Amino acid sequence: MQRKTGEKIPRLSRRLLCAASLVRRGARAADVGCDHGKLAAWLICSGQASSVVATDINPLPLQKAQELFRGLGIEDRTRTVLCAGLDGVLPNEAQDIVIAGIGSEVTTGIIQNASWLKEEDRRLILVPASHHERVRAFLYRQGYELLSEQAVFEAGHCYSVMHARFCGCTREIFPAFAALGLIRPQQGADAAAYCARELEKARRVRQNTNDPQKAFRAQQVENFILAELGQSTDGL
Repeated sequence: MQRKTGEKIPRLSRRLLCAASLVRRGARAADVGCDHGKLAAWLICSGQASSVVATDINPLPLQKAQELFRGLGIEDRTRTVLCAGLDGVLPNEAQDIVIAGIGSEVTTGIIQNASWLKEEDRRLILVPASHHERVRAFLYRQGYELLSEQAVFEAGHCYSVMHARFCGCTREIFPAFAALGLIRPQQGADAAAYCARELEKARRVRQNTNDPQKAFRAQQVENFILAELGQSTDGL
């Protein structure tokens, strides 16, 4: 079934558009926590994905997604599932998995509960709503690796769009890498804003904590970011 004449591809926010662009052309995709289904619809209508399974834990947004898919005439290439995370998704339905706008704890739980994500042809596209450093630490601890990251500054918030795959090498990462991942200030204005936010967070922790270990980790992060910015760490 083709998209109806006159129907427009849904507009996405900058962070969702960045995430959508990382889906491999023609891949089978999953949109976890799909909300009203705009990302899934964009993937199909643009031809980026061949099919999309859209999941949500709440029935009302899932109903909105179904209505959108019907209006666009793409219901034959989409499937909606009322479930938590990937619980209702079959492994052969999704090669590229988008998890966007969900907190770090739920995001890592979804990944941990789907062991098939560790198969060779899977890719994770993550836009965590909070605690990016915890997501990065979890990924490497579980044997995943980051392929790329892009900072997106939008509506007063800093986001990281992470692209990852399973490599089988488990390791603990340093606090500075957990804080920034692959994002560097030289990558553009959004990346610079992201690094500035992480610098301020590290300074607040260092100045306000009574825990020597937390203070030491925060100073490691602070020193690393200042070095990336080409600034002196004297006097810290």
